[in-house]
Amino acid sequence: MVMNDDASEPKLKTGKPSAYSSAAAADISQTNIAPSKTKTHKILIMDDEDTIRDTVSRMIALFGFGDVATAREGGEALDLYNKARLQGEPFDLVIMDLTVTDGIGGREAIKELLKIDPDARAVVSSGYAGDPLVLNFQKYGFVGALIKPYTMGELRDLLNTSLT
Repeated sequence: MVMNDDASEPKLKTGKPSAYSSAAAADISQTNIAPSKTKTHKILIMDDEDTIRDTVSRMIALFGFGDVATAREGGEALDLYNKARLQGEPFDLVIMDLTVTDGIGGREAIKELLKIDPDARAVVSSGYAGDPLVLNFQKYGFVGALIKPYTMGELRDLLNTSLT
């Protein structure tokens, strides 16, 4: 499920948080989703699960959206974001896991990110579809929300709307 600023009335999945399995990471090159014809972008993915970071990175590369960097938790993501910004090569979008087991999750990281860069564009990613932050993502400074598990099409749609 994808929610973004342009969504009229999102329909949410409910249930327990879910994780990507190795099947989700299986040969994504067999997809029929065409590569992006937009300019290339720089995207930062923050998630504490290796499989999700790897799979989403591969999906974004397959779509042709541009360069991807990854971080395990919010502190690392903030460091990478700030370093890139100071080098004149800022990230165009950050995808943040709402909760992580070790470190800073998206709930806390978005506050710090917006202090570093009030114009930062970030998407919250979570398996907790009913979390108030996910339901009201704009109120917290996010431009969109991805409900795990999400499909390649949902990710691509979100990237298309969030990067314009």
